[in-house]
Amino acid sequence: MLILEDNDVLRSEMEDFSNEGVSAREILATAFRAIHQTTVIMIQTRDAILKLVHNILEGRENAAQQTDSVYEEELFTRQKEQALRQSFEEIQSSSKM
Repeated sequence: MLILEDNDVLRSEMEDFSNEGVSAREILATAFRAIHQTTVIMIQTRDAILKLVHNILEGRENAAQQTDSVYEEELFTRQKEQALRQSFEEIQSSSKM
């Protein structure tokens, strides 16, 4: 029933346009402009969503890289401290002799 109602509404609108002197060509041109504008908006929305997803994924990747960098820095600091302790112990043991 919905389709029939939609057809009745369209038929009624076409009659209104015809009574106002609007040609079928003008109606079609307006419809195609509306379709074009809608398509452009859909493409812009899709592009914005893709950019957002890309930025989110890139942000996660950067966060992972920063985490790895912090871990590597902490590891280097621990290794440096251990090397300093070993050197200090070697110096102490050699000075006791």
